[in-house]
Amino acid sequence: GTYFPNPAFKLYQNRPNDAVSPFKAMVIEAWGTALLVFMIFSFSDPSNSSVGSSKSKVAVPVLIGLTVAVIISLYAPLTQAGLNPARDFGPRLFAAMAGWGGVAIPGPRNGSWVYIVGPIIGGPLGGILYDWVVARMALI
Repeated sequence: GTYFPNPAFKLYQNRPNDAVSPFKAMVIEAWGTALLVFMIFSFSDPSNSSVGSSKSKVAVPVLIGLTVAVIISLYAPLTQAGLNPARDFGPRLFAAMAGWGGVAIPGPRNGSWVYIVGPIIGGPLGGILYDWVVARMALI
């Protein structure tokens, strides 16, 4: 599972828990997921010819991978950049069944909900933002 703030964050601040509250962590997760969904929709749009022809978009997987790498580089120091509820909840569930107890679910600072609620909010927001910004301009 993932935790906020990143355990390594303690090396850089005296009071790391004050830096990232549960609400801030949820907003960071929502924004990171929204950004990822926006970029995936942008890269894979059939009318986007900048990443290849409509039948052969060989650059799309590389660009999506680079987007994930950049998002993780930016947000992992704060929340470890879960971006996907399945990426966090599966390991937490396994750890809970393996006997880790409260460290797994609900986690330190009762924050396991952050990695479920944040992406559930951010994913649709990224899609809506793509629709409003890019898809409408393609129709003009």
